[in-house]
Amino acid sequence: CGSITSDIASVIVNPLPIIESEPLNTQQICVGETISPLTVTSKDGVGTPTYQWYSNTTNSNSGGTAIVGANAASFTPAAFNGVGNYYFYVIINYPASGCGTVTSQTAEVIVVSDPVITAQPIYTQSVCQNTNPAALSVTASGGSGAFSYQWFSNIVNSAVGGQAITAANADMFIPPTDMVGI
Repeated sequence: CGSITSDIASVIVNPLPIIESEPLNTQQICVGETISPLTVTSKDGVGTPTYQWYSNTTNSNSGGTAIVGANAASFTPAAFNGVGNYYFYVIINYPASGCGTVTSQTAEVIVVSDPVITAQPIYTQSVCQNTNPAALSVTASGGSGAFSYQWFSNIVNSAVGGQAITAANADMFIPPTDMVGI
């Protein structure tokens, strides 16, 4: 008997999918605002990928709740109506490759309260010319980032219009008393 030869067997090695760009790690916004879209890109999988975004109550990319209709490479949650930390991630599947899924890192959304003035300046004070008035001060809280200040002078009792006072950009201002009038 002689030797025989089998048909040719082909072995295709598919690459494992990887994430090229992750969704933005952290975004901070005020209540009622929306964030920039969460976007992910991947490569090396075979075929057309499918996406499923998840929300989570902890900073983890497992164990979250699938978001209905969030099935694209980019996802923008609805406006946030409550203060707190929110977490999102996406699982990408390349079903044609049979090589499994790849999961993004967690994207954190920090929602802070709207800024408010918690202490207003003294409404009215009457002083003599060239004497020391009480300092005008303001206290603010909430919002994101650091506050910036600019004091204004106005000839009418209005917070609209007026003239910015040079170098009066702190939370406290001592008005000059060298001129008579308001």
